[in-house]
Amino acid sequence: MTSEASLDPVASDGSAVGHFRLAADPTLLHERVLAADAAWTAAAGETSSALVDEARSVVADFVVALEAGDVRAATPDPEAQAGWRVEAWVKTGILLGFRLPGMTEYRDGPIMAARDRSAYGVLDLLESESSQTATEAGAPWRVVPGGTTIRDRSST
Repeated sequence: MTSEASLDPVASDGSAVGHFRLAADPTLLHERVLAADAAWTAAAGETSSALVDEARSVVADFVVALEAGDVRAATPDPEAQAGWRVEAWVKTGILLGFRLPGMTEYRDGPIMAARDRSAYGVLDLLESESSQTATEAGAPWRVVPGGTTIRDRSST
């Protein structure tokens, strides 16, 4: 269940495609993430191509919603002990993306090489609009080794 356009250009094989997807309704997305995760768990390593395709679609919509800020891993909650309520289903959605098959290799000449799951792309920190704005403001971004980030491949 996807909308007409998408900011996450991911084909079933993990490659970029030319269509775009809008962020899905968070309530429906919540249900889709949990259903896909349950189906994947029930498959117990015997995943069908239909299940992989559906999970890939769910994760693509999920990443778009994360990038748009429509879905958050934690939300302010004045009644919670620390003032925040953790959304466990969001963690489930992130981990579902790591279950999907496919790796993408990234190279920048002979020095930098990395491999990551195809469900999650990388953001060029030096060329993105946010990075340039931060640099112009005198607060350039810093990458901390061992850190993890999820960025939509089409974000700039």
